[in-house]
Amino acid sequence: MTEPSSKTSRIARAINGEIESTVKLSNFPSSGTILIDDEMISYSGKSANTLNGLTRGALNTTPFAHTSGSDIFVKANS
Repeated sequence: MTEPSSKTSRIARAINGEIESTVKLSNFPSSGTILIDDEMISYSGKSANTLNGLTRGALNTTPFAHTSGSDIFVKANS
């Protein structure tokens, strides 16, 4: 697995297939893959502080529950 970049945000909440961040996501690509704990999650869109169009368990990782405050890392492009 490619190592992620440095921590960029924290989860405020995850609901209805979206992840809300504690900060604005202007530094996130418009679509991509993030790492939360040991799970990779692909997203197809974003708004000011929400990632949407999520695909859980990307890159053969296992989806599981994450807690509010978990760190979000952006997967580095290789």
